[in-house]
Amino acid sequence: MPCVIKACPIDGGYTPWSEWSDCSKPCGIGVTSRTRTCSNPEPEFGGRNCSGGYQITQTNICFEENCPVDGGWSEWTSWSQCTASCEGGTQGRTRGCFNPTPMFGGEPCGDQETEVEERPCNEDVPCKEHPIVFSMIDQTVNSGHEFALTCRVHAYPKPTIIWMKDSSEVVMDNQTVITEKIMDELTTISKLIVK
Repeated sequence: MPCVIKACPIDGGYTPWSEWSDCSKPCGIGVTSRTRTCSNPEPEFGGRNCSGGYQITQTNICFEENCPVDGGWSEWTSWSQCTASCEGGTQGRTRGCFNPTPMFGGEPCGDQETEVEERPCNEDVPCKEHPIVFSMIDQTVNSGHEFALTCRVHAYPKPTIIWMKDSSEVVMDNQTVITEKIMDELTTISKLIVK
């Protein structure tokens, strides 16, 4: 009777872990992985397989550096109030390079961080003169029976101020007038010195 020699079963065993792979992305958040296989040794002659399957893979989050973020323009703001209520003015609107803001070496939106647009407005609106009647606005009493009446008028165009007393116009030899431009209105300050 022939003699048959039967090989002994060899159970499978895992190899050591491989080196971690390169990050899947050169910037931002990526994934790196490593593997090991059931080949150290491989199962033979009826030996048992490795418990986790032939190959096991581990993954991990990786981060090399921040990705550049190019700048983007925001939406335009609403048009501003016209600088003149009549006979032509201008109004503007703006937008900024913050949608998103350039970061980590990203490209800016342009030469400026903010863009401004202007357009004419109220060009076809004629200016109308409106009579403004004031009683005494401000009275400053000085020594020697001298006092000053001050009138501050907001109107466009520059108003004509007439001082009246008892329904008669007052001679304005001692009147001083200061005019300054404030936005779309002219603020006129008229002062009458009465002795």
